[in-house]
Amino acid sequence: MPCRTVTRLTVIMSVIRHALVSRAPALGATTARISALSVLLGLMIGLDALFLVGLIASSGHTNGLVSVWLSSATQWVPVAIFWLAAWRARFARLELTLAAAGITLSALGDTYYSLAMDGDGYLAFPSPADAGYLLFYPLMVAALVVLVRRQIRTATGIVLLESLLAMVGASAVLAVVLDPMIGDALTGGSVVEGAISVAYPLFDLMLLAVMVGITAVPSIRLGARWWSLFTGLAIFAAADVAYALVEHQGAYLAGTPLDVAWAVGLAFITWWGAGKGTTGEDASARPRRALVIPIPAAAVLAGLVVLLVGTQVTLSTLAVVLAGLTVGLAAVPIIFRQAMLGRTLAAQAEAMQRLTDLDRDKTDMMVTMNHEFRTPLTSINGHIELLLDGDGGEIPPLAVGMLRTIEANGARLQDLVDDMLTAARLEAGTDAPVRTPLYVSGLVSRAAALVAPLARTRGVSMDVKCDNFALVVDADGGQLERAIVNVIDNAVKFTPKGGSVTVDARGPVDGHVVVEVVDTGIGIPADDLPRLSTRFFRASNVQGAAIAGVGLGLSITDRVVRAHDGQVVIRSALGEGTTVTVLLPVSPTGVLMPRPTAD
Repeated sequence: MPCRTVTRLTVIMSVIRHALVSRAPALGATTARISALSVLLGLMIGLDALFLVGLIASSGHTNGLVSVWLSSATQWVPVAIFWLAAWRARFARLELTLAAAGITLSALGDTYYSLAMDGDGYLAFPSPADAGYLLFYPLMVAALVVLVRRQIRTATGIVLLESLLAMVGASAVLAVVLDPMIGDALTGGSVVEGAISVAYPLFDLMLLAVMVGITAVPSIRLGARWWSLFTGLAIFAAADVAYALVEHQGAYLAGTPLDVAWAVGLAFITWWGAGKGTTGEDASARPRRALVIPIPAAAVLAGLVVLLVGTQVTLSTLAVVLAGLTVGLAAVPIIFRQAMLGRTLAAQAEAMQRLTDLDRDKTDMMVTMNHEFRTPLTSINGHIELLLDGDGGEIPPLAVGMLRTIEANGARLQDLVDDMLTAARLEAGTDAPVRTPLYVSGLVSRAAALVAPLARTRGVSMDVKCDNFALVVDADGGQLERAIVNVIDNAVKFTPKGGSVTVDARGPVDGHVVVEVVDTGIGIPADDLPRLSTRFFRASNVQGAAIAGVGLGLSITDRVVRAHDGQVVIRSALGEGTTVTVLLPVSPTGVLMPRPTAD
């Protein structure tokens, strides 16, 4: 294998210069170690630049200074950087140690080649240099495997299958590219020569296939500068393929700019190794950016292309077998996904049934419990009312105040139980509305009258307006009255003393009765508006306030109105007030009825 060096050096120099300038060195011994790595990185770039200039100046002629000394220097400085980085990591990063061993063996092989070649840059094949070159590949593959081993263990089976699919598809394409070299290796020469010759393209194929397989798993995190490692290995392998193709045509000359490609790849790999020794970042610290291209799908397409090309030209058996295996493996993830989908849907259906049963049991329990609560509450409230009426004899004035407090809290508890029971029945669908024609004016007036005592207690003025007393809706009077009471009650509760609440019933507007409740209260945060119809939800700005409520009022209102084919619309501005609009379909005959004198 010929000498190796660098192209596109300006890119590498700018990347490394930026990193060196942006790094803030630590104190004491750490400063010395960082400086050592920085100096060595700078030296590597400088030597690569000199080597490139020397190769260009040599014009294809072998030059001892360039082809031996500069070539060896461009190999051994990265070796020094890797082992320094491994030492700084206390040899705790196995992937770093394996990579250091791989480039060391490659440098040994390159040095032997440089010293043993003749004046024309030729060395008899095979030679000890080949051992160093070849061992580089399995060691780098081992480093990649170690880098991702923990995450591979936790990857799902489908992910591993798709990674394997990507590897085989990439191998099929590479087998087509490398077919001339494999053919040359299998013809002529001894068994040893053939084995070593075949090992080169196969090791390149193995390295690139593993890289593609790892890249196909988007969840894998490779740590800092992973792109530099993959870029370097890809350039290294591409240089091998280019060299083999040129050699196959008998056109390769040692000491040409092609030799620069190996140094370019080595520089990128070394940049990754130096980062592992200086950043201290773990592989899980920085996620790899997800790729846009679906690699497994591209691998299947590549396999199909190889098979199609094989029908027109003669391809190697290896390429055809790998392409066929790629297409065959593509069915496995599909079958696997179908099986998983079937199991998922079955489990989902079972879970939904369990949730439905649980929800029904919960609703039944709520209905039963609320019925049980109502019986003693009715008795308690009734007896308190009898006591206050004097049926139990004369009561001291102090005791009367206590009984009034008990009466108020009993009524509050009664309202809560009624709300819970109504909510449970609405959710279970057992409380369907029984509709009869009702005057909207009477409905709204009764609802407002029920909330009026609370408004007086809180010092909130309330104004009720109805423009059209002939408006009629087909509704369940009890349910709809409760829904409107909830809206007015909320408006009063969340309006501070001195504020106002306006209840306006009008219509018909586009075939609907409009009942609008406007307050000057505390308002509702915009983020909370979509959740107001959720059971037990209270706006974030009232959760810490001493205002009674459990978050059922608007939920009940929304369900009742929707059961009457209507809609509830809420608009609010924080600190300015809230407007709740209830839209209900007008009764088909309601607008024709005479204006009622009483309801």
